[in-house]
Amino acid sequence: MNTLAGMLLPQSVLSSNWFAVLAAVVGFNTLVYVGLSLSKLVPLPKPVPPSRLRSLLTQAGLDSEGDNPMDLVPEQPSDDGSPYERLRGSVAKNDIPQAFSIAGGFVLLMAVTTLLALEPTVASFLLQLLLGLAMLLLGQLLGRGRYEARTLMRLWVLVCWLLVCLAVFDAATLGNQTPLTYSLIVVVGYAPVTLAWRPALLGAGAMWLTMLFASLYVVGDEDWRIIIATSLGLMVGLILLHLRLTALDRISDEQARSEAIASTDVVTGTLTRNGLQSLMPALGSLASRASQDVCVVVVEVDRLGDAVHDYGHGYARRLLRAVGDAIVGNMRTGDLVSHWGGGHFVIAGMGAGPDPEMLADRIEATVNGSGVTMGKWPMTVSVGRVAGDPSVTTFEALVSEADGQVRGGSGISSG
Repeated sequence: MNTLAGMLLPQSVLSSNWFAVLAAVVGFNTLVYVGLSLSKLVPLPKPVPPSRLRSLLTQAGLDSEGDNPMDLVPEQPSDDGSPYERLRGSVAKNDIPQAFSIAGGFVLLMAVTTLLALEPTVASFLLQLLLGLAMLLLGQLLGRGRYEARTLMRLWVLVCWLLVCLAVFDAATLGNQTPLTYSLIVVVGYAPVTLAWRPALLGAGAMWLTMLFASLYVVGDEDWRIIIATSLGLMVGLILLHLRLTALDRISDEQARSEAIASTDVVTGTLTRNGLQSLMPALGSLASRASQDVCVVVVEVDRLGDAVHDYGHGYARRLLRAVGDAIVGNMRTGDLVSHWGGGHFVIAGMGAGPDPEMLADRIEATVNGSGVTMGKWPMTVSVGRVAGDPSVTTFEALVSEADGQVRGGSGISSG
């Protein structure tokens, strides 16, 4: 045996402490790659494409389109607090599977370290080894599948509590409190990954009771230090959770503000040009399913340049705001209203659309009766309207045709 060992390296090198550490690192790296390789061999079902799902529902005699297609048309952006939940769920779906893989590697490293330093029982070593590999596999499965964020959060807390229980089991089988130090890493690090208060608090209570039981049951003289360290570790973890949730809340507010600025015109409160264009594919798809035309209405404020020259930019902004409010108030629910630029507004909807002359009269009556034009010349608008089959024409072509009616004089104007 010694002769074989000396063929590559001297026996003194093989029995040194630094070589034992190197061997532990190599063994840990091998276990990690074995776990990742096994996880990639697991067959996963492919997601069903939406088109295939709709065809299956149709074959089964189920209506997958809904009763009223207009109910599915996107409405104006609203601030209902959902951006924070969406961001938190997205971060959880991205971070928790990675945390499972990292924690699985940590368990494998703990198993190798315990094997070299503390000489655990075979059952304890195999339990750590299997749990580490299972966490690596679970991380891969969760990362490649589609699961609810709440499910991932609860599963993460449960597995972290099992890690604490594993450390307690090792301490009990070895008869000393050294393995309990590993659980303090879990106690501090689990809460910020959870991203939810309720499961984090439930996990904190379960871990604290488990560590309290371990400090009283496992033989050692560090009982109070273990309890105090566990309590402080849980407090630090919950503080980190609070800081992370606060940061996500601020990021979601900034994202919502940026999205609102990008899709909502700050002068009129209607959609911007880009905002309307981003919604047109969905509107065209709904119109095709309902066998209806897409209607585009162009409204132009007459002599807006003269209004700026005579009364200033402040009056022009107030006038555009009043016109935008008047258009929104006189259009159907579900119609998409946008400020196209300058004095132009573009409205998109399904069906034939409103009568241009009646719409122009309503807008002028609403704006001139609001007091915005008091003491100034009355405001008039020109309206052009076209409708077309979304499977034949395009949104840009309809806008161009309706704008041509306004600019060419064939649109409706009471001015």
